[in-house]
Parts: sequence; structure tokens; C-alpha cells
Amino acid sequence: MFKKLTTAALCLAAAVATTTAFAADPLVIKFSHVVAENTPKGQMANKFKELVAARMGDRVKVEVY
Repeated sequence: MFKKLTTAALCLAAAVATTTAFAADPLVIKFSHVVAENTPKGQMANKFKELVAARMGDRVKVEVY
């Protein structure tokens, strides 16, 4: 019984440790398009970047190219 409990506790600790490590790095979305920034598509790409930043904070980063 003690061995099973110890094994379960170690597995839980490993799962929490890896989840925390992954949470530290933000997800990067590379938004690429072939038009200028002043076109509707270019403006919407920048608006998308702003919306993601407002809603997701530091967890997700959008790079517009």
C-alpha cells in the first residue's frame, strides 16, 4: 500500500512539474501574409494580434509578418 501511494505521489509531482515548465513558455503564432499593413488583410492581422494579446496575455504571442 505504501509503495503504491509513493509511486502515485511521484507521478503526480512529475505531472505538475512538467505542466509548470510548459506553462512558462508562451505559444507563438507566426501570422504570415503577402500584403501591406495598410490593406484590409494587413489591418486585420494587426487587430488579431491585439485581440490575442488582450485576451490571452503572456500565454500566447502573435508575430505578424
